[in-house]
Amino acid sequence: MNITVLESILKATLVIGLGALLVSRLRHQAASLRHLVWITSLAGALLIPVLTPFVPANRLAVLPPEKLDAVRDPTAVMPGDAKVNPARPNSTPVATNDSPLSALTLLLTLWLAGGLVVSGRYLAGAVAIRRIARRDSLPATLSTTQTAQDLGFPSRGALRVCSAEGLPSAMTWGLRRPVILLPGEANQWPQARLEAVLHHEIAHVRRFDFASQLLAELACALYWFNPIVWLGARAMRAEAETAADDAVLRSGVQPSAYAAELLQLAADFGRRRPTLSRVGVPIMVQPKIETRLKSVLAPSARRRGVTTANVLAALVIAACAAPALAGLHAGKQQATGRSEDESREALIRMKQLGIATIMYASDCDDRLPYGNSTAVVAKNIYPYIKNKTILESPGAGGRFLYNLHLSGVLLSTPPAPAETVAWYEQLPNLKDPFAVAYMDGHAKLLKEGNRPAFKKALATKFK
Repeated sequence: MNITVLESILKATLVIGLGALLVSRLRHQAASLRHLVWITSLAGALLIPVLTPFVPANRLAVLPPEKLDAVRDPTAVMPGDAKVNPARPNSTPVATNDSPLSALTLLLTLWLAGGLVVSGRYLAGAVAIRRIARRDSLPATLSTTQTAQDLGFPSRGALRVCSAEGLPSAMTWGLRRPVILLPGEANQWPQARLEAVLHHEIAHVRRFDFASQLLAELACALYWFNPIVWLGARAMRAEAETAADDAVLRSGVQPSAYAAELLQLAADFGRRRPTLSRVGVPIMVQPKIETRLKSVLAPSARRRGVTTANVLAALVIAACAAPALAGLHAGKQQATGRSEDESREALIRMKQLGIATIMYASDCDDRLPYGNSTAVVAKNIYPYIKNKTILESPGAGGRFLYNLHLSGVLLSTPPAPAETVAWYEQLPNLKDPFAVAYMDGHAKLLKEGNRPAFKKALATKFK
């Protein structure tokens, strides 16, 4: 499970990193296009853990077998880690307090707690805005409402003016029935400023920026520990503001007049704490607006909105890339073969393992070592071998495994010790010879033609 979580984190980081790279290549294009790229990247990061259980796995050879198995097997114990009493071969290993399973549980608990904190902050803001919209605001005047409708505000929406302190600036909230909340000062605004603010907020409504901001918050809640996700969400919100500014300018508003109104709004609202800005889509969230002013006043800036072709292309990319990444998993590195010296060394080590296993059983009432994994058995026989190297396969990508069907079995139980597999070498490339140690202490190299008999011997169970 932990390897899946780690893979999801890495994949999400990769997706957002690729999105950031693409955005940097589009820095001279319209802000709406860069915003669409950020939306696609954050949506892909959210889809990866959802699609992973349902997409066929595609293994990518990036980890050696021993490291991959150590990550996937939380019960694996290497020599020196487990506490096993060699005098009692039938006893189970004593669990330690610092087991990988306990560490994984702790990490999952911390992840859940962080996600709840981020989600709780968003829900608290949503409740606050809902309260303002229902209890601490009044419907806008008829003239203001008529101005909003003339600018394209949908009839299903609501335009309200806050009657209490706490609203940092004008903002848009809601999706199916959008609400534009104006601060109490809006009743004294000049007509030019009111139209500029309404133009901006209506652009957010038409672009569905509330939904994209909600998407960014979900990504931050899921990957709250990943700074790349937070940076991506922040960049997406900044591009949404620039894209809304571009929509205002496309409507015919003079850039100099609009820049003057933004500057005045920054003076009025810039120092207020934007407590609700992560829920609604405000027109002003920070005192430093140099970047927005430069974009508004840039004579050569491209201000077109996204086209249907842009949206369809983003959907196609997300539909193809997200399942492909979700099905990509770390796999074992494939062996490319081994030399004659490696085969000879594997045979020598196998013989020592077979003899060490018999010596252990002789000291423990003729009972073979007990263990629920190869690592536990390796610890039991470790005093009977020269060094830890004997327990390791010299083959590229190979590893030595113990026949767990012999765990705790008496030496006299198997009817044919010379044909009973005790230790064997697992190699990804089975065309090469692989080493096997038998119950009577001898070892030999097996080729592919011996594999059926080997598999049959390995599958034999004993009481």
